[in-house]
Amino acid sequence: MNFTAGEILLSRGIVRQNIGEMKTEASRKPVPLDAGLAEVLMGWRRVCPYNQDCDYIFASPDMGGKQPYWPTSAMADHVRPAAQRVGITKRVGWHTLRHTFGTLVKRARERTLRLRKH
Repeated sequence: MNFTAGEILLSRGIVRQNIGEMKTEASRKPVPLDAGLAEVLMGWRRVCPYNQDCDYIFASPDMGGKQPYWPTSAMADHVRPAAQRVGITKRVGWHTLRHTFGTLVKRARERTLRLRKH
């Protein structure tokens, strides 16, 4: 993560619980990081047991921090049920959230820049 630049730097890909390289150049693009989220993540980094730059943000204590919590569980147990509760009927996955978040942050930054000019 680059908290100063406000972005998450992606360095590893996980597909079906296999950790490897990122699949494409586009997959390696930094993800914008909201200042509020950066603050929360920095706080987490200070107190979590796996807090080195090479560690996963949400490392699995069962695996000694060598692997992340698996995202399929979080998606099935929390994200998809929440989406259904608010009426989202399309399939929601991690890429959906990544692209939506990136788009929203980009629009917010552009809107902020436009407002500063006027």
